[in-house]
Amino acid sequence: MDPRFYKTYQGGEEPEHMRVVTRHFINLFEMPVVFYVTVILTYITQQVSGWMVGCAWVYVAMRYAHSYVHLTSNDVLMRFRLYVLSGLVLVVMWLSLLVRLLTTG
Repeated sequence: MDPRFYKTYQGGEEPEHMRVVTRHFINLFEMPVVFYVTVILTYITQQVSGWMVGCAWVYVAMRYAHSYVHLTSNDVLMRFRLYVLSGLVLVVMWLSLLVRLLTTG
């Protein structure tokens, strides 16, 4: 790996293993940010429950599994499944928060 590539991102190509790590790092600033907002809103609105905490841990476990697959075998189908499952957990968290806010009003 030629470190000069990273100075201006010119003069060659980024090595494949570094491209995987770079894209994975970028991915960590996409959907997980929505998770952070969900957790903060849940706390601020005093809607913390065992259900929400459990969902949060399931989400974190799915993201860890996604990271593991992405940085090891990089099995695209498995990564996609874990990504979709974590996204569904996030949707469930948002819907749960919305329902609790509307019903406790």
